[in-house]
Amino acid sequence: MLKLLIFGLFCLHAVLADEVNKCRVETQEIFDNTDIYCNNLKLDDKELPLDGPVPQTKIVHVNFLHCTGKIDENSFPKLRGVLTSMNINGGDLEKFVLPEMPKLTYLEIGDSKIPSLNGALKNAKNLESVSFRKDTFEIKEGDLDGLEKLESFRSTKVKVQLTKRLLQDLRKLETLMVTKGRLEKVPSDAFQNNQEITILELDDSSITTIEPGTFDNLQKLDRLDLRSTGLQSPFDVNLTKDLKKLNSLGIPARSVKGLDLKKLLDNCPKLFAFSFKKNDASCPEVKALFEEVEKSGRFMGVSYISDDSAKTC
Repeated sequence: MLKLLIFGLFCLHAVLADEVNKCRVETQEIFDNTDIYCNNLKLDDKELPLDGPVPQTKIVHVNFLHCTGKIDENSFPKLRGVLTSMNINGGDLEKFVLPEMPKLTYLEIGDSKIPSLNGALKNAKNLESVSFRKDTFEIKEGDLDGLEKLESFRSTKVKVQLTKRLLQDLRKLETLMVTKGRLEKVPSDAFQNNQEITILELDDSSITTIEPGTFDNLQKLDRLDLRSTGLQSPFDVNLTKDLKKLNSLGIPARSVKGLDLKKLLDNCPKLFAFSFKKNDASCPEVKALFEEVEKSGRFMGVSYISDDSAKTC
């Protein structure tokens, strides 16, 4: 009897272990959406162990949480034709090269270790949005080659230097956000091939100077955020000479001192708001700026982004 009980417990443990190692499939028919959750799984070039079938919904999202192993050209062959988005969080992968997935439009990698991005995205030609967050790899020239459909690129706490070579294929790019990434400078020709950018955020970086002409090609730019950078006073309003559609400008409080407000407003007739760090609200430079705005008769809003960083005045 005891042997039968032990055998039964062993079988139950094996079944439970098998269930733990499977990826959970959840479908929300009302939203035409399927989510696949894979936790603490060692990935290989075989099929993902799923706990159920994956229906042909409009959106099929896979979420890899704390997974190890590898993703390469041979990974999950049956899912390649249906996956539309992928999230890798807390991963530690020995190899990372996406297989060909014609429907994949969204990729997010956060808090993860992968060897490099070299060739990793070469098969992901239809990506429209890419986001990297607190990852150990560096984004280098050539890593984004071929992503001609990319509309949004975001990186936070990832080492990257923006250059014309890095961004050369991103001609449809509309949103570019590079924050907290040890960004030191931006060459004047960096955005030469990126005329569609409407949102440019280079906040929380080490940038101290911006070369003349850097933004000349960004005539559709709506929002420019340079708040927590090393820019000094006064902010060079000549950088905005072609930004006729600019609606919001974020700059360090210190760079407001000596700012040629009249020329800035002439350059940017649609400018509607300034953006500062929350702790900059008490800076004398900011107060003086809005006194000058009030005297000009121009209505101008202000937004203060809440965080714990030091004042920039």
